[in-house]
Amino acid sequence: MPLTDCEKKTIVNSLISESKVGDVAPWTEEDRMALNAMPESKLLNLEAYRKATTAKVEPPVVEKPPVVEPTANCSKVQTEDEWLAAAPAGIQTVVRNAMAFEQQQVANSIAVIVADPSNKLTENQLKSLDVSILHTLADSARAKAQEAMSAAVQPRAYYGGASVPAVNTQKPERELLPLPVLSFEKKTS
Repeated sequence: MPLTDCEKKTIVNSLISESKVGDVAPWTEEDRMALNAMPESKLLNLEAYRKATTAKVEPPVVEKPPVVEPTANCSKVQTEDEWLAAAPAGIQTVVRNAMAFEQQQVANSIAVIVADPSNKLTENQLKSLDVSILHTLADSARAKAQEAMSAAVQPRAYYGGASVPAVNTQKPERELLPLPVLSFEKKTS
């Protein structure tokens, strides 16, 4: 299971503040960016090693820099509305417009899919699908509808009992002149 941002921050803080080998601290505040960029598996291995070494060896009592503990906000996942309420006013407008546009697109896609006679999904099932899947299904339904429409509109040649259509066999009233031909060869006279 991947680490949350709060868990990762807590591990990095503990590595910087608590891991000491003798009098030497292998991780300092300057290493914070490198620790944050590490893959989670490496970070968990470092944390396990730190716990194993600090359990065996009692570090000397030294003033520790204050450790930033995860706040209540870290453990709680924000809803869209909470995040939007904390955003600046300009961002709120842009995000709300984008959300309304996406909802309209989803509603249009669902309407197209439901109108397709070969559709077996209900509206509730369609609402639970990802937006990209809805757009793909709607494009497929539109293509089927367009194909059916074009097949119905195209006239079909039907000569039921009639002879083959006549072709123009008349000659023009006057002969057409042949097109001139350009020749770039030098004539010797």
